[in-house]
Amino acid sequence: MLLNLQRAMSFLQRSGLDAMVATSWPNILYCSDFHLWLQPVFKSYMSMPGSDEDPMSLFVVLTKKGSGTLVLDHMCELAASSSWISNRYVYGPVSVNTELLPEDATLMQRFRRSPNRFQTPIQALVAALEGQQLSGGRIGLDMETMPLSKLSLLRSALPTATFLDATNLFRLIRMVKSDEEIRRLRQAAKINCRAGAESLALARPCQNIQVVARRFNELVASSNATFDH
Repeated sequence: MLLNLQRAMSFLQRSGLDAMVATSWPNILYCSDFHLWLQPVFKSYMSMPGSDEDPMSLFVVLTKKGSGTLVLDHMCELAASSSWISNRYVYGPVSVNTELLPEDATLMQRFRRSPNRFQTPIQALVAALEGQQLSGGRIGLDMETMPLSKLSLLRSALPTATFLDATNLFRLIRMVKSDEEIRRLRQAAKINCRAGAESLALARPCQNIQVVARRFNELVASSNATFDH
């Protein structure tokens, strides 16, 4: 688990918050161990022409008692198997490819059926908060990717709840690394050092820098890693 759970619970208590909601992909990954490469780049208008530029909505609700709830698009259900959070609320339609073999279609249908299904992401988030008895609670929000339109809908749906900006609280919690974060940082450092040293060996006067950069990316990929920044 990436999440420093004890530290998060401590800061929630000290901040007088009943729960916090992650909305940006780094915080969603941190809180749930779930990451979908599509989330940072996918926009609403890509699947619904004429829609807005809001990113794909994913939420993680983390309570001061240490329980977690994952709110995600129906297309992400299979990918969410990596998360430690089993309590999930799903939004969007259920569709089964009729061209699948009968046994495969049955399996997909069984997997995607959930009692916690809703039409929109805010409906799913509201239900998730209500399911944790937080309809009148003090809730900290990660505001980095929370559109004002959705925040307005959330406040309208839960008028007795208090929503506060907890963007910096997430950063404060993440300052002290968990054991799993330290392990991954060490592994990433080893991969970077190896890839950097081997790719720089290709550097020559008048050499195209793209040759070096491409070799670096190849070495990173061969280590089952992804170039970040």
